[in-house]
Amino acid sequence: TKLMSGKPAKPSRWKRRLTIWGGVLVVLLFLVAFLFPYILKRYIETHSEAWIDRKVTIDRIILNPFTFRYAVTGVTCYEPKSDVVFVSWSDVSVRANVVRALRNNNWRFSGLRITAPYFHIVQTGDRFNFSDLMELGGDDEAAPDTSAPVRFSMADIEMSDGRIDYISDVL
Repeated sequence: TKLMSGKPAKPSRWKRRLTIWGGVLVVLLFLVAFLFPYILKRYIETHSEAWIDRKVTIDRIILNPFTFRYAVTGVTCYEPKSDVVFVSWSDVSVRANVVRALRNNNWRFSGLRITAPYFHIVQTGDRFNFSDLMELGGDDEAAPDTSAPVRFSMADIEMSDGRIDYISDVL
């Protein structure tokens, strides 16, 4: 089409920029919602034994940037070099505005839902089957932290259908 002056009409610059930025936003949201959880799931499953000497499997990680709901479903953590389940849960989900939390050092979680958690605890003398995990924490004499304090709060917690198996040679 041509304008009355005879020059061809071209889309305004702001419409073009808006279209480009809209496309970039859609691609970023797609990456956050679909690709990043898949990569994170594979990364955790691949490296869990090197990190904590326990195999971890995950059915699905869900990151919803529109509702700020984040979930991990079908998690199973096994005892070291074993097929015995140490910890598992069907679903854990929580709501949090991650961008605001990172910006303000104020982590506010709400709507925590934990479905079907399972814990297999074995006590042998004064040691437990998770004592090795507690020892991974590092030295007690770490350098003092001079960074800004991080605030943390959680509201509206619900746990359903949980189970704990406890075995002890002491009792």
